[in-house]
Amino acid sequence: MFFVTVVYVATNVAYFVVLTPDDLLASDAVAVSYGLRVLGNWWILMPIAVALSCIGSINGGIFTVSRQFYVAGRDGQFPEVLSMLHIDKKTPLPAAAVMLPIMSLMLTSDSVYSLINFLSFSRWAFIAMATASLPYFRWKFPDAERPFKVPLALPIIFVFLSIFMVAGSVYSAPRDVGIGILMTVAGIPCGWFSSGGRVDPSG
Repeated sequence: MFFVTVVYVATNVAYFVVLTPDDLLASDAVAVSYGLRVLGNWWILMPIAVALSCIGSINGGIFTVSRQFYVAGRDGQFPEVLSMLHIDKKTPLPAAAVMLPIMSLMLTSDSVYSLINFLSFSRWAFIAMATASLPYFRWKFPDAERPFKVPLALPIIFVFLSIFMVAGSVYSAPRDVGIGILMTVAGIPCGWFSSGGRVDPSG
């Protein structure tokens, strides 16, 4: 993780060192502009590297989101069928399969930036709320057993950064954020009916 963080930060620093602010604003693909400026005829390596990075991100998303669906199905928040596992591979196959129509629907968007705005608001809002639960539980249950414990300042700083991301989305694209909120709220009745009207899955 440390190595990935260093590479990510170094890449962004390299963009700012080579390209001027006007270049960054005028570019449709900053990595390609950087490649043209630095790599010459080898600029084609930049979009290939970006594509590989996207594939890695998609792979990680499939792993994590399918298991979120699996846990939600196991806890009664989603239909029980999503809690089933593949007989041999022990992977949450139904949870992974249900993502296919969702992803296909997202591909119908004619603007990738609108799609990013739809999802980034909800993503960072929920990340902020989930992270904020850590200092709350640290205060509410100070004596609870914690096999892994982080300094309290880290989640607090992260929550403020997440709030900044949410506020930035609202400021820059209020219409897209509004659609994202409607998409999120639309999931409430779905969750209600799939859980049989139970608010507390453990109840």
